[in-house]
Formats: sequence, C-alpha cells, structure tokens
Amino acid sequence: MRIRRMFPRVILLVALMVGFLGCTANLTVNIPPEQVMHYPFSMALEGKTLAIGSASLDKEYDFGRLVTVNTNTVKQVIDGKNKKDPIDWNKVITSNILIPPKISLISFVKGYISFASGYDSELLVLPIRNGAFTCADPSMNAASCPGAKTLTLPALDPYSITELAGGSSAEKMLLVSYLSSDRIDIVKLGAQSSLDDMTIKKSFFVKEDGLGHKLDVAVLKNQRIITRKVGISTKDDGAESKAYFLVEQHGTTVNVLTKAKAAYLIAIKVSDLLAPKISDSMIELWQLSDLFGISGVQDFFVDENQKVAYVLARIPETIYKIDLTQSSLLESKVACTGAAMMAANKDKGFIVVPCFLDNRVAAFSMASLELTAVSKVIPRGPAFALVDGENSLIYCSFSTGGFVGILDEKLNMLGHLFNKAPENRQGS
Repeated sequence: MRIRRMFPRVILLVALMVGFLGCTANLTVNIPPEQVMHYPFSMALEGKTLAIGSASLDKEYDFGRLVTVNTNTVKQVIDGKNKKDPIDWNKVITSNILIPPKISLISFVKGYISFASGYDSELLVLPIRNGAFTCADPSMNAASCPGAKTLTLPALDPYSITELAGGSSAEKMLLVSYLSSDRIDIVKLGAQSSLDDMTIKKSFFVKEDGLGHKLDVAVLKNQRIITRKVGISTKDDGAESKAYFLVEQHGTTVNVLTKAKAAYLIAIKVSDLLAPKISDSMIELWQLSDLFGISGVQDFFVDENQKVAYVLARIPETIYKIDLTQSSLLESKVACTGAAMMAANKDKGFIVVPCFLDNRVAAFSMASLELTAVSKVIPRGPAFALVDGENSLIYCSFSTGGFVGILDEKLNMLGHLFNKAPENRQGS
C-alpha cells in the first residue's frame, strides 16, 4: 500500500519521508494556496458540474489543483445584480483537492473523473457524488480521496483519456493514448469498493495494428508515430460507436514534436477494439497529408450522423471540414495563431477556438466554417475552451493569466473565476 493512501495530509507524508530517510535537513513542499489555480489547463463538463485542473509547469508549486464548479450557480451570479469579478470562490467551488503538477486532459466517466500524471504516468480515477469529490480537504492529495483508484501506466506522457463507451461490454473502461508513443491502452475499472483493481485489459500499437494494416511498411520504417487525440463518436440511431484516433508521424531522431511529417485519422468500432486481433477490415484510415496537405494536427470532432470530421491542424493553422465517406474536403478556413484545441457543440452549431498567441477566442460555424464571432483581445494566453450549452455560456482557461473566463456565445467576456496571476509572471 502506498504511503499517501495511509496519510492523506501532505504535511504528514513529508514528515514520514523525513523520518524514514533519517534526514536532518529541512524538507519543504510548496503547496499552492487554497484558492490559487496556478496555470488552469484542462476542463470537463457533465451536467451542471464543471471540473477544472491546474498545473504548475514553472515548478513554483509541487502540486496543481483540481476543483469542481456548479455551473448553474455561476449562471445565477453572472445574471445577478451584485456579482463580483472574480466570482466569489466560496459561492461556486464545490470541492478542491491537490493533483500532480502536470496532468493529462481530464474527462468524466459515469460518476467518476479521470486524468493521469504527466510526470510518473499514474492514472487516477476519482468518484464524484452530487457534483463534488469525496474529499472535503483542499490539502488532500487526490489519490488519497475515499474511493480513488490509481494505476501506473506503461508509457510516458499520457494525454488523451476518454471513456470507452458504446460497445457490447457492460464494463466501465477508459481509452488512453500517449504523446510519447503510438501505444493505446484499454483500462478496465474494477469494483467501486477497491483501490487497486484497475487493470489494463488490452494494449495495441497504432503503427503496427492500425497504420501497418493500411500502409506500405516501408512508409513507416524508421518513423515515430504519436497519438494527439482519441475520441468516441456515436450515431443518434443507436448504431455502434466508433473510436477515432488523430495521429502524427515524426522522424525517430526528433525530440520536439512541432514539425510533423504526416497526419492520419483512424476509426475502429468499439467492439473491434476489444477483439483478440485487429484486422485490416476493421480499420478506416484517412491520410490527411496526402488528401489535404495536413502534416501537424491538434484536435478533431466527428459528427457520426453526417459522417463529417472537423480537424484543427497545426501545420497549417487551419480548420478542415471533411466528408469521411468520400474522403473529400468540404470547407477549410484559416484558424488563428497558437490554436491548441477546439470545442465543438453540435446542438449550437459552432466551434470555439482559443487562440493562445493571438490572445483572442474565435467561433466558427460548423455548417460553413465562417467566422461568426471573435472576442476582444484578452491577454494572458487562452488555452482551453468548453461550451456550456444549457446555460449558453463558454468557459475558457487563460493558463498564463491564471484564471478561467466566462463568455457569452458572442464571445463577450462576462466575468471570470479565480484571481488573475501577476502581470509580470512568465508563461509556461
């Protein structure tokens, strides 16, 4: 059993380590103040519960924070006559815990929230009850929360994690990809009463089991494949869900993954992912480089009903609307500088893109990709956006600025969460 599960308080953990090592020197752990989100990064929304994870990429603190927010309360404050800016922390924050200083994207999994540490590849799955974590202590490590599950993943830099839903299996499972390799892991979540029962149900490699089935082996020889994003797409008519993988190809000697050589989109039915072996007939492949001149990719969204994919490319910085049936380009529009992700909302019919280097947020029509709205210049690095369709609000994290902006659907800033970082703080 790990030490931190026995002693949930960070201070007790540090004291135990000092005693165990027989160290006489002062050992300090820098914990972010209770109401500080140092570099707000990833967000996820389920119902009225918004989860926001912060990082400490400049290593000022030894932990980040993960908080849950009641979005209905945020809406009430925004519409009220006596709102404060920033919104009073205690009015909207429902739980608040410590997390590793670098994490993957966060996602909801039917009563749980999942993420992984970017430093030690530990996957954490935390229960959520009534919109809050089972921890009520802002000095508690997430892995020590009652009901928390942990698993050490086999590869470095886990990034995109999503629930593997829509297959015939009734088991709760996660699909995990990595920025360091083409490895894909399917993780099974065990019984809620156990801390140590998460297991890797199956693993496969995109280079061997995906691209290798469709491309000449010589094309992939001495090439490095990584997965930028994974996602699950479903049809309204109840047809079987598909898993999609947004993949990049790099040279093996490249350490900084900024100049990709090629990009691909791969689709596999969820039931086929769980088959003993993935065959050629189970795989759909779109060679984005050959078809549309895309080499670097950031994000995507698939409308399975229309059989259309929206791909946010990094090289070039453009949004593409692709007919997956015909493998043809429907529309393309230049996005903005430093766009790292996009938030697509099919019900509202628009895509929101935070433009990190332009210090703006932009919205595009899903039908035509025309620019429909753009915010004023909002300094300090917009990085991650999320659409709250129920309340007609858009949340955008400003990682360098240390806050989360709240915008309307015309991208007017209505207010923000968390105290802003000092103007002279360097970005991560």
